[in-house]
Amino acid sequence: MSGPDRITTRKTAASVAAAAARRASVQGDNGGKGDKEQTHPFALQLLEFRKEMMKSMQEFTQLVRSDIEKSNLSLKEQVHRDIENSNKVLKEQFGILGDKVSNLETKVDKLEKLREEVTEVREEQKGMLGLVQGVQEKQSDLEDQVLLLQLRERDRTIRL
Repeated sequence: MSGPDRITTRKTAASVAAAAARRASVQGDNGGKGDKEQTHPFALQLLEFRKEMMKSMQEFTQLVRSDIEKSNLSLKEQVHRDIENSNKVLKEQFGILGDKVSNLETKVDKLEKLREEVTEVREEQKGMLGLVQGVQEKQSDLEDQVLLLQLRERDRTIRL
């Protein structure tokens, strides 16, 4: 039983005890000379028992409330500790992740610089290849001219 059911049961038990005490109250017999109402000793005991039960229930209720408040406080404290611990762990993990991200950003920056350098070197190589081709063409032209000169020289020698 919980909540309203428990309260209803207590009220019912108390009212049943009170009704029993009233019923136990009997008319005394004084031989017909002015009957007066007397309370039966059992009824008095029942009323006393009812008072003690009510007092015990109040004490029990107070103890239960006190225990609930204590357990709520300890649960709140535990929840706060757990949250703080979780926050610390998350901060540490995010700190580690932040460091890793920073390291990766640094590496990306280095790779971009290397890419730029590679692009510059390739452009220089293209320029040098152009120069080499130009030199090869001039060399070929010069070789052709040398051959022509040699042929002319030979033709002269033959004519003479």
